[in-house]
Amino acid sequence: MTISNIILQQLGSMFVLIFFGYILVKKNVLNISGTKQFANMLANFITPILLFMSFQQSYEANQFKWFLATIVITILLIAVRILVNYFFLRNASRTDRYATTFTNAGFIGIPLVLAVLGYEGVFFVSAFITVTNIVQRTYGLYLISGDKSLITPRNSF
Repeated sequence: MTISNIILQQLGSMFVLIFFGYILVKKNVLNISGTKQFANMLANFITPILLFMSFQQSYEANQFKWFLATIVITILLIAVRILVNYFFLRNASRTDRYATTFTNAGFIGIPLVLAVLGYEGVFFVSAFITVTNIVQRTYGLYLISGDKSLITPRNSF
């Protein structure tokens, strides 16, 4: 099976789940508090377990070098997006600038990478997600609120 077929299959599965959730909400089987509970369970338990499982492998120096390279590349990508926003989207809303700076790699990226590359791929995605989350919780908060005092080490974790 080719990578594009695997990705299309995963995306199809995700859309089926989204549609199923939509039907459950429309039929009043799920309400807003139920969907928040599902989102919290995914963000606070399932995703961290997947990330933890991706680190359960034998240590190889080459993998660690690529992990660090992934961190550096992620920082550069975010910096480029911030600069693009600064120069080309100055008059856009704060929400639009936030949306063009940050991705939703956790909810979409992890299942796709897991299907295509397995836990080794998730290992590298975890570096991307970690850097993105730290920048979202500092610069992202500032971008949405306009309050520079929110850029603190405490907010990053």
